Amino acid sequence: MRVIRYLILGLFIALSNPLLPVRAQNPDLPPAQPTPVLAPAGTLVLAMDNANQSSGGVFNLKAYGLAVHLLNNKVPLRWVIRSGKGKDELDFAAPTTRVVPRAAGVAAATRSFRAGPLLVLPRDTAGVRALAAAFNAAQGTAVQVYALQNAATVDVRYVLNQRPVAAILNDGGNAAIHQRYMRLAGISGNDNVAALRPQDNYATQAAVNLDSQSDCFTFASEPHSTNTAGGVVEAIGRFVGRGGNFLAECEAVVTYENYANGRFQTTNGVLDADVRDNGARRYPAPDQPFSQFEGEFKASVLGGSVTNWRLASGSSFQRGGHPHDVLASPNADVMEASVADQYSGRGGLVFYLGGHQYNGNSESDLNGQRMYLNAFLTPATTYQQCNVFADLSGNQLAAMLRYTICRGDSVQINLPAGPSGSESYQWNPTDGLRPASGSPVWARPTVSTTYAVQATSVGGAVRYLSVEIAVLPAANVSISYESCLLLAGQPIALQAAPTGTDYRWDFGDGTPATAESRHTYELPGTYRITLQGTSASGCPVRASTQVEVAEYKVPNIFTPNADGHNETFRILGLPAGTASLQVFNRWGRCVYAAEHYAHDWTGAGLAAGIYYYLLRPAGCMAPVKGWVEILH
Repeated sequence: MRVIRYLILGLFIALSNPLLPVRAQNPDLPPAQPTPVLAPAGTLVLAMDNANQSSGGVFNLKAYGLAVHLLNNKVPLRWVIRSGKGKDELDFAAPTTRVVPRAAGVAAATRSFRAGPLLVLPRDTAGVRALAAAFNAAQGTAVQVYALQNAATVDVRYVLNQRPVAAILNDGGNAAIHQRYMRLAGISGNDNVAALRPQDNYATQAAVNLDSQSDCFTFASEPHSTNTAGGVVEAIGRFVGRGGNFLAECEAVVTYENYANGRFQTTNGVLDADVRDNGARRYPAPDQPFSQFEGEFKASVLGGSVTNWRLASGSSFQRGGHPHDVLASPNADVMEASVADQYSGRGGLVFYLGGHQYNGNSESDLNGQRMYLNAFLTPATTYQQCNVFADLSGNQLAAMLRYTICRGDSVQINLPAGPSGSESYQWNPTDGLRPASGSPVWARPTVSTTYAVQATSVGGAVRYLSVEIAVLPAANVSISYESCLLLAGQPIALQAAPTGTDYRWDFGDGTPATAESRHTYELPGTYRITLQGTSASGCPVRASTQVEVAEYKVPNIFTPNADGHNETFRILGLPAGTASLQVFNRWGRCVYAAEHYAHDWTGAGLAAGIYYYLLRPAGCMAPVKGWVEILH
């Protein structure tokens, strides 16, 4: 009865706007909000449940491989997950026929679809059955695809509109664990540590390679690992911070979460619980993508150094963190899977999964692999939105235009003419555009942005275009110099980091700007040094710093005659203890030395006459030399 009520309610909502979602996409954290969509008759359904997608009596993991194969061929998929459903409850039920593989005697029937089925709308189905049949033939499998006989209301969580690509990390030396999950699902890539190839859906990498902004990884994963050296965790943090998704498994969970620069899900880390329990689990987020599987996932029965964990003392979830698999009482605080979000837009999720590896066909083995593959399919944000082939409504993008600008700059965009004559243009989003519609427009986004453009001809023909604008960040340049008291008449050598080839220095004392970074101030005072130029990326650079230039007044005579005046060799303008001092007689013999001179040399024991000093201010490039007369 609950199902019937849901379908009637969904149909009522959807008929008011049958094809468009009622909320913005990016439902990365609970609570999930419904997005009812009317899927027309003829919609294809890639089943993801145990009953409608089985092989040898167990779930057929190759269904994930077919989904990736379709995305590789630019077929948008609707990931249907009913908001608010309980564990193993259905996502929708509808009369369907099986269309792949085709076989006599498979009757049309009303089927219940669970565990997050994937849909292809009729407008995108051209060639899909052939792609599915070819995939099955190549893999030696029978992934099953159904077709709706009648329209059905479904709850679309995501429109999958990008080609998923994983970086399987080998920092712990265990990349083979996740490579195997991919191969079992029929997803191909490179098992050797090498650069990403165009045909790969995964490449084996070191974490620091994630810093390459030109790579198109949507996902990264690390199996069992205890390695945090060389910036591993920091690189992962940067990856998820710009919208990539990441999964850590087994030992990598406590390694990264307890590392000071990790803490991706909690405020104070986690403890390895090491509870071996074969009892039933609780699933607090059954309507979230990570938990789209049927039956149980019991990491502790599969083995591994870290199968489950609990929050450390004083620790709590942060960044929307929440568990997905929790043991029952008396260990209700022990979890085997959890998720948090590091990015305000689409993606940036960190998934944790207990257990070392899932090798067999048991329910827990298969469901552990399913959770990994669910994380892999979850949409992400990539550099310049690479691998995106449709907009968020699934409309195919064409005539990709790409621009690169510096932050604060603008670019004029002229859309290419369409084949059907004059067109009107609607842009989404409109941030940074002037005007907000039409062509040409001036674009000045503050962050890298992909615009989807709907072009409609006078006759009603519609096409979709994509415009990518990469916004290069302002270059952060620092100015430094050797840490010493600056002295009038002595040279100063400045350094800029990072270095540039066309920097110009203005030293603030009225001298002309120059490319030379060495300068000598003739007079004491406060000066503003300004650096201008162009960074390696071609964007303008401007930096400044203020310096204080002192003037040492070194006396050329002092009179240690016990009259209370001018008794020591006192250097005005030089703070005590900031320089070393050596004094020599006329034959070059050192008669006095102090590592941290405190203006207290009295010339005791020396005859009246001329002496020569060598003063070395701390950190300064050049020593100060001169003579002084002792007069008794």
